[in-house]
Amino acid sequence: MKIAISAGHNVYVNGIFDPGATRNPYIEAEINKETVAILKPMLEKQGHTVVDVTPYNEKFSNSKSHHELRCERVDSFGADLFLDIHVNAGGGTGVEIWTYGPNSKANPYAEKIADTISKKVEIKNRGIKYKPTYWSVSLCKAPAMIIEGAFIDSKSDMEKLTPEKYARAIAKAFGEVKEDNPAISIDKIYKVQVGAFSVKDNAEKLLQELKSKGFNGFISESDVEMKKESEKTTKPLSQYYEKYGLKVIETNPDNVYVSLLPGKTLREFGIYGINGTWQNTREAHLPRSVWGLAGNGNKAIGPNSHTNSPNDHKRGTIIYYEDGTLEIKRINHIKEITKPFKWCIGGGSLIPNIIDEEKFASDIYRFTHHTGIGYKGNRIYLIVTSTHCSMAEFRNRVLKLELDKAIFLDGGGSTQMNYVGGKGIHSSRKLSHGVFLKKV
Repeated sequence: MKIAISAGHNVYVNGIFDPGATRNPYIEAEINKETVAILKPMLEKQGHTVVDVTPYNEKFSNSKSHHELRCERVDSFGADLFLDIHVNAGGGTGVEIWTYGPNSKANPYAEKIADTISKKVEIKNRGIKYKPTYWSVSLCKAPAMIIEGAFIDSKSDMEKLTPEKYARAIAKAFGEVKEDNPAISIDKIYKVQVGAFSVKDNAEKLLQELKSKGFNGFISESDVEMKKESEKTTKPLSQYYEKYGLKVIETNPDNVYVSLLPGKTLREFGIYGINGTWQNTREAHLPRSVWGLAGNGNKAIGPNSHTNSPNDHKRGTIIYYEDGTLEIKRINHIKEITKPFKWCIGGGSLIPNIIDEEKFASDIYRFTHHTGIGYKGNRIYLIVTSTHCSMAEFRNRVLKLELDKAIFLDGGGSTQMNYVGGKGIHSSRKLSHGVFLKKV
């Protein structure tokens, strides 16, 4: 089957980027784009011939013209079916799909897709609806549908819908979808042992009893090994690894400090760690350029780094206290830290959740590189994304690390990580400060 797919929006109209519907931290254009990127190879693995007709980031004088181009590409391809991927808005909940009318050849597929999304994502099925004036279903010869996978302004919907789940549910309507997860590898096996004996005759006796009852087994020999407590394996002071689309430096909280960095990149300065909270890049060489809460040694590192927000918005802040405890809590001013601390830095809540009340501009959640810091037990995790992604996808990736709590820091062009051997993410953006390692 020849299937054309399109990521709704993702173009410039009259010089302004069309993001579709938005609801912090979600941006429809990004969800559509990520879903299409995952869906295309899934359909191709099923044996379908697939083309993405989205004119990503191209400029148009009006909204209709980019729909015309998409549909021209659909028909030039000779598609048997056109899937226009979107998410909905307007106060509802669930999946719905729009086609040209009751006699559209797209309807049987649309019904199956809606049913699959509803069941796989566990949201309401609002069914098939008709709208012959919608450009996506009226401007091309191929049977077409507009898939509205969920409502972006429904917290319940967006907690359940991810681009991967969205793509997988659509693909499931066209054939088998292999339930693989490249992020999961088998690196352990689990043995069942029914006995261990110092006398071999006793082991052979038990084996014969097992066989008489229909169970297979075998006898293996191993040396008895005893280790002193001091000889047990401990984690290194710091370690670097990459997984789930993230680059991670893991270390101990006592090996971390927050400090000014006078207008240089991490690589230029030769320091290991990540970028910090928000800054005035034009004055990165000055202490006053730190615009978010950042402290070390029980005091702010700069004259403007006492607060997370000039408007008193309480935002996620990680604090390492002098008594050796770690905490992430929502505060605005450094005076809200009630115990002596070794270091602290503010950003935005990531785990347990992203909170609308923290009042970040939508630009913070955009499709770009992101930075974060979190902890699990008594280990600190400095984190950057390996690739551009939305803030929602960043959170999904960080969740796989199974941290206790985490916050996001400044991102975009400021995202940097430097570790031994030049590992990490490098940028030409000059930094005013960061979260650094004392030793590696």
